[in-house]
Amino acid sequence: MLDIRKKTEAEYLEAFERLPKYRQEKATKYRRRCDRYGCVFSYDLLLDMLSSVTELSRDALIIETDRRGKPRLANSPIMFSISHTDGFVACAVGEEPVGIDIETPRDISGKVLEKVLSKEERSYVLGKGEIGDKQAEKGSEISAKFLRIWTSKEAYLKCTGEGLSHLEKARVTVDGDSLGLWDSSYSLISESTDEYFLAIVKADCIWYF
Repeated sequence: MLDIRKKTEAEYLEAFERLPKYRQEKATKYRRRCDRYGCVFSYDLLLDMLSSVTELSRDALIIETDRRGKPRLANSPIMFSISHTDGFVACAVGEEPVGIDIETPRDISGKVLEKVLSKEERSYVLGKGEIGDKQAEKGSEISAKFLRIWTSKEAYLKCTGEGLSHLEKARVTVDGDSLGLWDSSYSLISESTDEYFLAIVKADCIWYF
């Protein structure tokens, strides 16, 4: 995980120039500065990590996609996942499928809470409360608990390569304040601070983040 909140425009441009053209084109499509920075610095971090793990130069790394559209390193067992949010980027690399997601605190609408959460997840997030039309404000306990659940779900779907269209498969278990996954073939690491929420999902593998 890398904090990019203090990155300068000069550092951004330097990292931008190190990226392959297709990633540069993707970065320039973002309208918000924080999204452009996240796109560039997350991929820059990824290439550094892959180069370190494989002992290949960055120029020798070839990124391709599998049949589900999940990115992977060509001609290598090494797999990876990246994520970026306002001010932070994160990357995970392993020898089996891995998924990572990072989010910063934000407001959560009642409609999103209703749509995303299972009955067990809703009980963890809301307690005995009802969703209604209320909004969970940034920094509130409800918003924080939801983002722990959400990052876990998104990391799982990145790991499996199924995407958000299969959100119903990403079921999170709750034991006190500890989170896990219904799909026992994967394991979950969840970390949260006042500044970000991070989740990593992996199969049994050697991995780095």
